[in-house]
Amino acid sequence: MQDIHSRAWLRTNAWRYPPAVWESIHSDRCNFVLNVDNVEYEYNNYGYRNPQSQEFYYTHRPIAVGCSITFGQGVALEHTWHHLIEHHCNLGQCGASLETVYRTLKHWMPKIKPSTVRLLTPPMGRREVFETDWSAVQYIPQGVIDMPNIFTAETEIQLNQDRMLSAIRWLCRDITLDVITWEQAAEVCTDRGVDGLHPGPQSHRAIADLFRNA
Repeated sequence: MQDIHSRAWLRTNAWRYPPAVWESIHSDRCNFVLNVDNVEYEYNNYGYRNPQSQEFYYTHRPIAVGCSITFGQGVALEHTWHHLIEHHCNLGQCGASLETVYRTLKHWMPKIKPSTVRLLTPPMGRREVFETDWSAVQYIPQGVIDMPNIFTAETEIQLNQDRMLSAIRWLCRDITLDVITWEQAAEVCTDRGVDGLHPGPQSHRAIADLFRNA
């Protein structure tokens, strides 16, 4: 008889992800409003940039997901690429990688029940790693935290992009998934937001057009 206290048995039969796996990177800002450079960042009950009153459960709204560009860093929410298309549940998170996108969709798709997911991929080379059961590290090339060498080979960067997009497509296999890569979007970006770093309103309009023509 197999020992029910063994690690193998627990992993097969009793493993449950800790709640931190499903939290927004901005979970410390739930029901919070922040004003930076005359841009208002309003967070809903789940720590995502949406009106505080916006509920996610069973809304059947389309999902917009990605990194700080989808979040709308540097621009008003109404100027973000997804808001220009239609009203979405905005699951964009600053510093997100495709791993972040995967775990976010895995948690929220069964609850929101969207008919469409629109993904603007984060820049290639980013990684999210849970270094403990309760906390993840966001590795960004040339970021504040040094990127481990094992993630820097171009082959590893390309393979990770391919495998994560494959996993995301599988999650979205029964609905419409539109994907625009940041590398595609960068070619149509012509201005910057008030932070001087992220795409501005004109660039968001161009990204919205990429999705409309996808």
